[in-house]
Amino acid sequence: MPKYVCSLDSNNAWHLPPEEVVQQTFSTEEEAKQWFYQNCPNRNLEFSGFHLTIHLPTNFVSCNGHGIGQIIEYSNNQ
Repeated sequence: MPKYVCSLDSNNAWHLPPEEVVQQTFSTEEEAKQWFYQNCPNRNLEFSGFHLTIHLPTNFVSCNGHGIGQIIEYSNNQ
């Protein structure tokens, strides 16, 4: 079962303590999107859909054409 980790460009999960990353990790894509709606209120969010980057599928999140973060999908195989 995959996990979805949310990151804001201004506060990337790679640089956060593990206990904070756990709070940004979800079991469904919909829960991950809801995290962005809760943390970026009053914004018109756009999701790119998942694209395979160098190693992991990534869903880029933007607001009014400007990137603000991403959702990275981790499967049990990774």
